[in-house]
Amino acid sequence: MKTIFPAVLIMLIEMSAFAEPSMGGLWKSECIPLPKRHSIISTLDISNSHLKSSTRLFADSACVTLNLTIIYDGSFRIGNKSGANFDFDFVPNVVSFQLQNLDVVRYYNTTASCGFTNWKLNEVRNVSGKFCSPVQMPSVGVLGYDIVNSNGISLQFGLFPQASPTNPANRPSKLSSAIQFFHQ
Repeated sequence: MKTIFPAVLIMLIEMSAFAEPSMGGLWKSECIPLPKRHSIISTLDISNSHLKSSTRLFADSACVTLNLTIIYDGSFRIGNKSGANFDFDFVPNVVSFQLQNLDVVRYYNTTASCGFTNWKLNEVRNVSGKFCSPVQMPSVGVLGYDIVNSNGISLQFGLFPQASPTNPANRPSKLSSAIQFFHQ
């Protein structure tokens, strides 16, 4: 009996080391200043294998003046453990923009951003697969390959909410230090 207990204890510790990260619930980043003058706040709502992401882009570095919101909605799968992280495969069902600043609407219409010249204030627009300078948006129905890790308090990805590579060979190997989500 004495030799069985340590063996069971070691097995339980090893199993917990490979347990999928705890991801359910509402997650939010802090205000993250971007190069030049912009900033973002991202929010994730995760339930079972469903994820809805909302990233708000601001005109200033303090997250005060809202320019637009990027929305992803889709399903995900947690895969193999890769080092300290897990494979995260995401298939978007919705990829959209909502412009919330009249100056941005004018700019997007003038530059034909995302291929459109008829943007309207607060209108949600499908941008699946579009190039919305300087970012190539993910395509609805196309699997993206990323990594994820969570300790139940914070959550980090390799690239998400940016578009993830569509080739598994290009899956990130490190977590992003730029965006960290906190459980709400």
